[in-house]
Amino acid sequence: TTQDFVLIVITCADPPVITSMPGTTATEGQPYSYQVIASHSGNSFQFNLAVAPAGMSVDAHGLISWTPSFTQSGLRTVKLIVSSGTPGCVAEQIFQVDVTDVNVSPEFVSVPITDASEGTVYGYRAVAVDPDTDPVAYTLINSPPGMSIEAESGLIRWNPNQTAATGSPYAVTV
Repeated sequence: TTQDFVLIVITCADPPVITSMPGTTATEGQPYSYQVIASHSGNSFQFNLAVAPAGMSVDAHGLISWTPSFTQSGLRTVKLIVSSGTPGCVAEQIFQVDVTDVNVSPEFVSVPITDASEGTVYGYRAVAVDPDTDPVAYTLINSPPGMSIEAESGLIRWNPNQTAATGSPYAVTV
């Protein structure tokens, strides 16, 4: 048996051309945008991000928008494709955005225990979370004699006695 078919070759006589240049720097937590400018004899384009960091998008008008998260520092690759609507008639732009790291301070997520009894060991585990996932080290400041903290775990221990000051503002820092 024989199968006959006709092959139609589509040529792209007027491919789109991207004439704009992207910004190549961004900062964690700050908006980044790039307005793509393309040209060809037609008036309509489709914009697509074939490769992009998480959270980056492009709208129907070619506006690329992104706010890098606090874990997205470093070089990020982007591959933009602009199509004129004719199959195979596309333009590509590949670029990198260098995202500057911003150190975000850790925040305490635990609530301190504020009552202690004389003769009974006081214990409280301070817990702080760092949005950058940096390690957290705990330190006591303004603490009464004998109070200690484990730097890595945030565990505070103290055996209050009759001479222990009450009502003093004690503090933990990370």
